Parts: sequence; C-alpha cells; structure tokens
Amino acid sequence: MCLRTQRAAAGEQGLLLLPERLGFMIAFKCEKCGQLMKVPEDYAGKRGTCPKCKTVVTVPYPRIASSAENQRTTAATGGASAPKASSASLPASPGHTTEQTALLAEGTAHPATGASSPGDRLKSLLLPSYDEVTMFLMSVTVVLVTACNPSLRDRLMGFIFSVSGVFFGGAYILIYVCGLVLSIYHIFSSRAKSQTEKYLMLFFAVFTNGTSAICAGFYLLEHSVIWLAVFPIWNIASGAVLILMLWFDIVDRRCVSDREATIPQAILGLAAVVAVFFACSLLLKFHWAITFSICVAYSTSLDRAIHKVCRGKSAVD
Repeated sequence: MCLRTQRAAAGEQGLLLLPERLGFMIAFKCEKCGQLMKVPEDYAGKRGTCPKCKTVVTVPYPRIASSAENQRTTAATGGASAPKASSASLPASPGHTTEQTALLAEGTAHPATGASSPGDRLKSLLLPSYDEVTMFLMSVTVVLVTACNPSLRDRLMGFIFSVSGVFFGGAYILIYVCGLVLSIYHIFSSRAKSQTEKYLMLFFAVFTNGTSAICAGFYLLEHSVIWLAVFPIWNIASGAVLILMLWFDIVDRRCVSDREATIPQAILGLAAVVAVFFACSLLLKFHWAITFSICVAYSTSLDRAIHKVCRGKSAVD
C-alpha cells in the first residue's frame, strides 16, 4: 500500500501519519547490525541487502499512529515535529541512485515475516565480506610469511623481476601491493574509502584468500594419501572459484565493508594472528603454505568474534 492510499485511509479513520513518514521516506534499521537505512516509500515490502553486513532485509511498511499518539509526540518535542532519522551516506553504485544503492530491491516479501528466497540465502553464504580488521590481518600475514621464509621470498623476487613477471604480471603485482598498503593504511585512518581504493583492497583480499587455499591444497595433495585427497582438492577448487568470482565481477566492491575498525580490534587481532603464525611455523614446524592458509582463515573468521567481544565490553562500560 502506497503512502497516498494510507493517507486517505488514515483520514477516514481519524489517524495521522507519524512525523518520520512526512518526508515520503521509510527509515528503519537492520536487525542484525543496526545499520540505519532510509529508502523511498516505493520500496515498502521489498527485499534488499544491508550495505554494512550484507544481510537480506525487508523494508517495513510505513507505520500509522492515532492522532492522540501523534499529539503526545508533538508535545514531547515542544510543539516541533520530530526530527527525521538520519542514515549513513552511501555512495551510489554505477547505474543506481543513492537510495537504490542503500537497498537494492530484489522482489517482494511479506513485511511480517521478512523471509528471504533460497537464492538470496545461498548468495549471502557464498559471497565473502571483508572489513578493515580482516584485510589488515591478512596484510600482516602476507608480510610475516614473506619475511620469515627466505626461499619463498627469493622465488617471488625472481618472478617479479623476470621478463614474464614484468610483462604479464606487473600490473597485477602493482594492484596487489597497492591493496596491501591500503589495507594497512585504513586501519589507522578514519577517512572514507574511495571506490578505487575499495577495488584495490578487494583485489588484495580475494587473491590472498584464494592463493592461500590453492597453495595449501597443492602441498597437501602432494603429501597426503589418496583417500584424503578430497580435502586439498576442495581447497584448490574453493580458492579458484573465489578468484573467478572476482574476475567475473560476482564479487565486487560492495563486499568491502565501510565499517570503521577500532584500536582494540586491531590490537587483539594482531596479537592473535602473530601468535598463530609463530605457533604454526616455529612450534609445529608447518610448511609455509599451511601456515599461510591457517593464518588467512583465522583472519577472515576472527573478525566477527573480536567485534562481538569489543562491542560487549563497550556495552558493559
């Protein structure tokens, strides 16, 4: 039901629309992360993805309140209309308006249930999500693995300065290094990421994630028995699929979160990754490919746990 129809129905019943609806926009929060979104009334009842956590959300229909409730709201604000809820400024994606970028409608759903289709749930499971802490920890892992393995470092430097490395891999190496540097820079900077920076950081994160799985898979495939070969094969396939998803633009810049990292998150994550790295490489004597894969997997999965711990401590304080 659109706003005009609701206004007519409200007039017949002696009801008034709440002040937050006077701007023809629907303001609501993501149930998972609390991100505040504001979309046009035409999106009421439709589904989309939260720009912060990528969760599928349903736009609620505009609320209607009685005239008595509206009068109480007006009196509480000293006779002035209640201020509109503000939302985070979201950059518009190519071919979409700002409102469409904030919530890309993907069909209709009943507002009471907010159910998502199987395709939406599968997409949310397959697509990765990278924020500042995750990419920072991945960059630390790359630096540690490269610095502590002279043979790997010599092979990389030999390829970079070879003819094939310069002419065929030079551009990709440059993009990767820029993404690594930006991943370290943005953990200390509160400046918003540009679309170009997001792509460079996404390229770094996806290739680090994918190559770590592929390297570990080939090493395990070479040193494992036949009946256990399914695990390294799965590693190789998952890493290759992730890189192909970036190549075909299935994984895009929306997978890079705008959420700002905090100093406690960065310190806890850094300490954990460094501890895991030295435990795997020095104590357990793992091959660098296995250590690399474990640290990257720990980086990508540790972020949510650290975020919950930090958020819980803030709530207690």
